[in-house]
Amino acid sequence: MNDPAGVLPFTGKVASHGEIEYARFAEKTPHLVLSTTLDNVTWKNTRIVRRVEDIRALKQQPGKDMHAVGGATLVSTLMNEGLVDELRLVVYRIVLGGGKAFFKDVRARHALKLLDVRPMKLDTVPLTYRT
Repeated sequence: MNDPAGVLPFTGKVASHGEIEYARFAEKTPHLVLSTTLDNVTWKNTRIVRRVEDIRALKQQPGKDMHAVGGATLVSTLMNEGLVDELRLVVYRIVLGGGKAFFKDVRARHALKLLDVRPMKLDTVPLTYRT
C-alpha cells in the first residue's frame, strides 16, 4: 500500500482518517472484477470473473457477505439476475441535468424496503434498501 498519510493521486489532497482506515480494510479484502475485457489486475487479492454465473456460484458458498461496487450497468445486471439482497445508494445535493438513468436496464419491478437513512456531512444522504 502507498503511504496512507500521503497525497491522494485523484484528489491531490491528504487522505482523511476514514479514507486511510478504508484503504487498510480494502487492501486485506478479496476483490472480484466482473469483466469480459480485462486480462489482468494489479490490485492485491483481486481476480477477474467473466460471467454473472460465477458471481452466483460464489454467492451460494458459505461465508461473509459480498459487496458490489459499480455503476448502472453492473447494478442492473445483478438485479436482473436476482443477485442483489441490499441496495445502498448515496444521494448528492446536485442535479447534473444529464447522465445515465441508473435503473433503466432493470427488467422487472423490485419493491424496496427502506432500512436506513443517514444524512452526512456535505449534504450527502446514504440510503439502504432491502430488495
